[in-house]
Amino acid sequence: MFINLGYCLIFLVSIKIALVDIKTYYIRNIDLFLLFLLVVIFIDFNLTIGFVNFLIHLLLYLVTGKKLGFGDVKLAFVIGLSFNALYPLLVALNSSWIMGGVWALFSKQTKIAFAPWMLFGAFIAQISLK
Repeated sequence: MFINLGYCLIFLVSIKIALVDIKTYYIRNIDLFLLFLLVVIFIDFNLTIGFVNFLIHLLLYLVTGKKLGFGDVKLAFVIGLSFNALYPLLVALNSSWIMGGVWALFSKQTKIAFAPWMLFGAFIAQISLK
């Protein structure tokens, strides 16, 4: 029961982050910190995978001339904490980049909110590998 409550809270905070990012193209630090606390409390987290995901997104942030927001880079660390191995992280990365890329191709917008795709990719990886 306690774990299910944790997953529900993580899901609700993730939805809030996604909606704010869609509206403002900004991820608030307080929301990231709340998500971080919930992941650390309710999930058996892995710092190594968190840092790997952070470094992948930091590299993309720097290589693309900061086209990816730094909030997305910080979110990548928190998302990475929730994975216990590299394979689920790769599933999440591929899912989010494919879905976000397809959305960018068919959308008329000049920039897109990437946090929803990152969170949805993480959700897909979590449920598909159980």
